[in-house]
Amino acid sequence: YQRRVLFFFFFFFFLPMLFINATVLLLVFFSVAKAYKNNTGKAPKGLQSFIEPIVVFVRDEIVKPNIGHHYEKYLPYILTLFFFILFGNLLGLLPGAANLTGNIAVTFTLAILTFLITNFSGNASYWKHIFWTPGVPLPCTLR
Repeated sequence: YQRRVLFFFFFFFFLPMLFINATVLLLVFFSVAKAYKNNTGKAPKGLQSFIEPIVVFVRDEIVKPNIGHHYEKYLPYILTLFFFILFGNLLGLLPGAANLTGNIAVTFTLAILTFLITNFSGNASYWKHIFWTPGVPLPCTLR
């Protein structure tokens, strides 16, 4: 009985919310991209004037200080995560809607993607810092 309830909840509440979230994200960002392309050199207006300060804030106050001078490589992924979680949480506030980030499957998937991107893009300095952390006594390091 419990499996049927979970199956019902997953397919009739969670998956539609996932697709609604993806659809809203695509609609918002395609319209903002179109407005940016059509109004090059002009002040933003409409939805673009709402989204652009958020993108600039995430870039300048979150990504640049934490990643450093190679932040451009990770900025699209981090912005995608930010807006996916933001829109998912905002849509989850609607009555009768499922909260996406409250589901462990979504959290696990986002964590695995971030883990893979971090480890596959790591260089020798990253791995040296992971295995031989500065300030840790030599007997405590992994060898």
